[in-house]
Formats: sequence, C-alpha cells, structure tokens
Amino acid sequence: MSESKDKKSQLFLLKNAFYKDYKFSNKEILQNVHWLRHIISIIVGIVMGVLSVTGYPGFIAYLVSTCGFVAFYYSKFLEIDEDEFKWELLQEGFMSSLTLFAFSWILLYNILHV
Repeated sequence: MSESKDKKSQLFLLKNAFYKDYKFSNKEILQNVHWLRHIISIIVGIVMGVLSVTGYPGFIAYLVSTCGFVAFYYSKFLEIDEDEFKWELLQEGFMSSLTLFAFSWILLYNILHV
C-alpha cells in the first residue's frame, strides 16, 4: 500500500524534469530520460520529414539530437558523476525512440513529398 503512495505519476516526473532542486531516484531518472527521448525523437522525425531529408543525414541528426540531449540533461540538470549510470542513461529507450523517429520521419515524408 505504501508503494502506491510513494509512486509518482509520469506526468508529475516530466513536469519536474528540469528543476534542479527536485531529487529523483535512479528509476525516476531513467523514466524521464526514456520519455523525453521519445518526445525528441518524434519532433526530430517530423522535422526531417518536413525538410525532405533522406538517407544517413536523417539518422545522424537523430543520433546527435537524442544522445546530445541526454548528455546535456544529465550533465547540466542532473549533475550526475557516475560513469556507469551515464552509459545506462544513453542506452535507455534508444531502440524504441529510434523506431518512433523512423516512423514519424517516413510518415511525414510520404505525406508531404510523395
């Protein structure tokens, strides 16, 4: 019963994701990175589709944007020093966000340019 009281909603975690004063557990940090990476992947996929980008430049933009965001997020907002946890953060949600990126990129490209 106490576990459900301590559990915070994902919306609450995302709303507080950029407050330096809020202290997250490791599990909450991983959840935030997972969902923030998905949001960024969809946005980058939409931009690549609208700009009619094809091939490797789109995937490079995805890698730079999502990995760059995660690195920026944990170094500037979370101020994490543990090297092992940083690697786990970079991996969190990577493949599922790649799928969302590719889906949104292909969908928008086909709707607008084919």
